[in-house]
Amino acid sequence: MFKRYTVLLIAAGLFAVLSAGCEPKETVSPRETAAIAETPDIRDYGGGQEVSYENFLKLVPGMTSDEVSELLGLYEMGESAETGDFSYNYQSGLANVGISVSFSDYRMVSASFMDFLDMAFEPVGVTSEQFDLLEPGMSYDEIKGIIGAEGNLEFIYAADADFNPNYKYVWASQNNGFNYRRISATLDGGMDAVFFTQDDLTMCEENAWLDYSLYRDIEVGIGFGQLEDSLGFMPGRHYSEKGADYSTDVYLYEDSSYANQIEFIFIDGAMYKKNVLRYTDEFFEIRTVSGEAADIIGAKMTEGEVTELLGAEGFLVSGYVSANSRESRVGTYNWNVGDGGYLQILFTDGAIFNEGSIVRGY
Repeated sequence: MFKRYTVLLIAAGLFAVLSAGCEPKETVSPRETAAIAETPDIRDYGGGQEVSYENFLKLVPGMTSDEVSELLGLYEMGESAETGDFSYNYQSGLANVGISVSFSDYRMVSASFMDFLDMAFEPVGVTSEQFDLLEPGMSYDEIKGIIGAEGNLEFIYAADADFNPNYKYVWASQNNGFNYRRISATLDGGMDAVFFTQDDLTMCEENAWLDYSLYRDIEVGIGFGQLEDSLGFMPGRHYSEKGADYSTDVYLYEDSSYANQIEFIFIDGAMYKKNVLRYTDEFFEIRTVSGEAADIIGAKMTEGEVTELLGAEGFLVSGYVSANSRESRVGTYNWNVGDGGYLQILFTDGAIFNEGSIVRGY
């Protein structure tokens, strides 16, 4: 189950990586396009009129770089472009929208439409109840029927070395001109849904203060209701994703100054990981210990023994359920050492598993 967590780590651009063993295709090198080097500001070629949503819809994975430039305008020749593997960002003349295109061997492998002001499309009043009704395998028309509106194509990419396309459609509500809740559907070339995501900002009211000791004592493996009971509230921004055989939810806590950020990651309804992304001394003032004491630490020592030896509690950066055993719990603790050094220890079920669990940066 925990292998499904890798879904969170897949950036859209990774789908652009094509098999090195695929057969070469005939391409037209951009070096054959005249006057590229002489164009002073190629992004404004033609007044930026080519950069529009209508032209974005005409892009197809596998198009040559010259075909793309004919549609959107010439691009700026650089060292990476000369190798055939490069990306380029086009902007409209008003810089309110843009199109980012990536190439491999001068063939387009992905393109994304960027709405910088969140004002290019009419808002859609999407809800979490609608998201709950969406299921992988649904057709685009079925999705549209549940949401009640057409989606906006935001991203297209080559799903394989044959440039078969996948599409990402988005439905977004707005609040004061900014996206407030977004539902997206990634569909295959047959327009059947592969997975869905929901990015919910409706919860981003000012959070109550999350004390470090409260964060530290929250047990991974608990459900949504138990987290809410422990905190007294559900934290911040909510991102969720579901495919045919998994579901992932991320709750992000932020204080009013955004200086302290903590995420809680759930897989199939159980907390897989808690993680401090950003913190201040108000949340936790990390302790400084001596290098002599840190040198004595070894495998099989418990958290209590390490704390007693160092004379200071470590800072719990993250805690998670072990990928090897659902019953095991892992915690990563940090200390400062001397002047500018650090010590990091990975505890599994309250003890150091082996010497590889100790990182000495001093």
